[in-house]
Amino acid sequence: MTIQELIDHLKQYPPNTRVVIAGYQQGYNDIQKIIPVTLQLNQHHHGCNGAHRLAPPNLPYPCTTAAIFLGGYNPNCPYSTETYHAL
Repeated sequence: MTIQELIDHLKQYPPNTRVVIAGYQQGYNDIQKIIPVTLQLNQHHHGCNGAHRLAPPNLPYPCTTAAIFLGGYNPNCPYSTETYHAL
């Protein structure tokens, strides 16, 4: 999904509607980080991994794509797994 596609989808909701991401195993978390990342697409093929991975810093452009990562965690849990811990 591109930023424009996301904007087009979000336009149909009231501006004060909460935006959340999936929790680690259950539930939902508020978005707390918006981070630009560089990815290699379609690198993981196991169902428990996301399809894409962070690109190594020296990989040239044709092999990578720019993206925006939305991350968050459960602030009510002292040992919570942050969804942006790998960045």
